This record gives sequence, structure tokens and C-alpha cells, in this order.
Amino acid sequence: MRKVHKETLLHTVMATALGTFLAYLSNLAVPMVVLIVVMVVDYGTGMLGAWFRNQLNSRKGILGILKKTAYFALVVVGMVVDYILSSALVKVNVSLPIGNCIGIIVVVWLIINEIISILENLLTIGIPLPKFLQEIVGHLKDNFDNTDK
Repeated sequence: MRKVHKETLLHTVMATALGTFLAYLSNLAVPMVVLIVVMVVDYGTGMLGAWFRNQLNSRKGILGILKKTAYFALVVVGMVVDYILSSALVKVNVSLPIGNCIGIIVVVWLIINEIISILENLLTIGIPLPKFLQEIVGHLKDNFDNTDK
């Protein structure tokens, strides 16, 4: 029998785990990819904005990464709620295929939040935004800020 290299075994295990995870996510996979992309863009534009303001700070950068990592915990909570709802509906013989409804709502909310942050970062950098986008950002930011109070 051939000797299996640790690297090949690790790649196989990781590919299998990722494939299984994506199959489980099914309709949540694309929104998750979009979330990851906007998170990376937001982090990059945020760092660039901090550099423009001469406020680069490694502590804030690390906290930003930790915050974005915690977003995934929020998505998992949404997925758990979906699972609990689906299980409860099955127990009471109600046929309502909700899938990953709550998880998708959470991911879309996070994507919108990240897009607002990207647009704010672009304004900070000095990138001109169309008037309608500035108004939308202002309106959304006001609504998000008011929900925190």
C-alpha cells in the first residue's frame, strides 16, 4: 500500500469538509460568498481610510478582523434558528419549507451593513459618490443608528 503524504491527506480532508459544509448551506452559499467579498472590500477600504486620516492602528485593525469573524457566529445563530423552526414545524405536522430563511435574512442584513460601511469609507478617502448614493447612505445610516438607541 502506498504511503499517503500528510499534505495530500490534509487537502483531501479540507476539501471534503468544505464540500460538505457548502452542500449543507445550499441556498446560503452564494450570499455567504458575497458577504465574504464585501467584508474584505470593507476592511481594505477601512484601512485605506484610516491611512488617509493618519489613524492607522493595529489594535483597531485586529478588532475589525475579530468583529468580522464574529459575523459568522451571527450567521450560525440564524442557521440554528432555521433548524429549530424546521424541526418544530415537522413535530406539529406543518409542511412549510423555510430552508435557510433566517440565515439568509441575517446574511443579507450583514451585506447591506458592509456596503454602507464601504460607501462611507470611500467618502472618507475622497472618492466622489453620486448624490443618490450619498442620500441612501445617509438615510440607511440614520436608520441603523436609530435602531441601536
